[in-house]
Amino acid sequence: MVKARLINLALLVLVAGLGVFLWSHFFPNEEKRVRKCLEGLQEAVSFEAGGSLAGTAADSERLRSLLAPDVEVEVEMPGGGREAMSGRAEIVQAAMGARQYLRGLKVELLDVAVQVEPGKDRAACSLTAKATQPGDRDYVVQEMRLELVKQDGQWRLRKAAAIRPLKL
Repeated sequence: MVKARLINLALLVLVAGLGVFLWSHFFPNEEKRVRKCLEGLQEAVSFEAGGSLAGTAADSERLRSLLAPDVEVEVEMPGGGREAMSGRAEIVQAAMGARQYLRGLKVELLDVAVQVEPGKDRAACSLTAKATQPGDRDYVVQEMRLELVKQDGQWRLRKAAAIRPLKL
């Protein structure tokens, strides 16, 4: 009798756990959706040398779909100076133009902190972006603050700004 109840309880816990897992997998919360958008951005701007034209076009379209129409990006360039771009077309063009001059690029978004606003249509992220080129031991690291908006049910990058380091 006790053994049967323990087995039933174990099965109930197992089914409940499976239900929670499936629910969170098929119906993720907004923070998970924002993180998925960031993963997509990371993959869309990373590339290997000698990539195909079809792959470049697919990455270009994927990047475009992850950007808000009025997107603004401001980054610190290696060696100093800031570069500002606005609008989907300009940013996609710059990303695809970089493929002509670089022999590959791997972008990693590290230490990502996501805060979804109460209305669940805006999110703020702080993160560290790390960019490396194949074969190089050096890499570029930049702290960033991002703003994302939810448009047509999809999270899109609205603003990205480099955080200037403190100078002593």
